Amino acid sequence: LRYRVSNWARCSIPGEILKMTKSMFRVLGVVASLVVVSRSNALDRLVPEQYPTIQAAVNACQSGDRILLQSGVYREGILVQGKIFSLEAAMPGAANRPVLDGENVRRIIMLQSSTLTARGIRFINGNAAVTPERNGGAINCLNSQLVAEDCDFMNCTASYTEEVQGGGGAVHCLSGSASLR
Repeated sequence: LRYRVSNWARCSIPGEILKMTKSMFRVLGVVASLVVVSRSNALDRLVPEQYPTIQAAVNACQSGDRILLQSGVYREGILVQGKIFSLEAAMPGAANRPVLDGENVRRIIMLQSSTLTARGIRFINGNAAVTPERNGGAINCLNSQLVAEDCDFMNCTASYTEEVQGGGGAVHCLSGSASLR
């Protein structure tokens, strides 16, 4: 790289371009080192090996962490506030897919001011009709971002009445975004 820069300088490229090029490489180096630092601090949190519940792992997680779920059925409602993390199947593949089951009595995940990437998870029987706002049977996003990759949503419901206009049987977002892939 230095050889090329010095050759450019000899070819009478103005000094300002040379300065800009060197500055650009310094900035790229700083950005690259920040990315490496943020990834090096991230942890994998294993459920149920290290944490008995998904909520316990969520409570412990820091920005950039991954929560890895072993195959099995998890029956809990999860509240996520101010977190950035991913929730993933520990062993990818349809046969090993972890199941988050709302048992038709609860919403599965409530995201508040958070960012979640879910991968390889099956969400079943989420029910928002039992919540005050009646939105998002599986996942409700409030000021949050959701990316769901290779996830299944089955038998998840929301309810709509004249008094409360709920929506999003599987996923609902208010002042946020969702990408289902």
